Amino acid sequence: MGIDPHVPRYKCRRPCLVDPALYDRPDYVESQKKRKWVERFFAGLKTTANLRRTRHKGHRKLGWNLTLAAAEYNLVRIVNLTPTS
Repeated sequence: MGIDPHVPRYKCRRPCLVDPALYDRPDYVESQKKRKWVERFFAGLKTTANLRRTRHKGHRKLGWNLTLAAAEYNLVRIVNLTPTS
């Protein structure tokens, strides 16, 4: 399909199967920045919204819980992003 994998660069003993030229491309760097943002978001949901170990079972209940937690996270971000005058 002509799509390059955007996997993180690991320092390990064995050779990596991904082309080393991929790491220098600007779209790879941008992809890694977005990945860090997404991981930080889900880590925040796990700690603040108590989603690490949920009390609810089922797709509907857990989906509602995730939606509520994401809305709360966005509200906190809006407050932090608005300039104080």
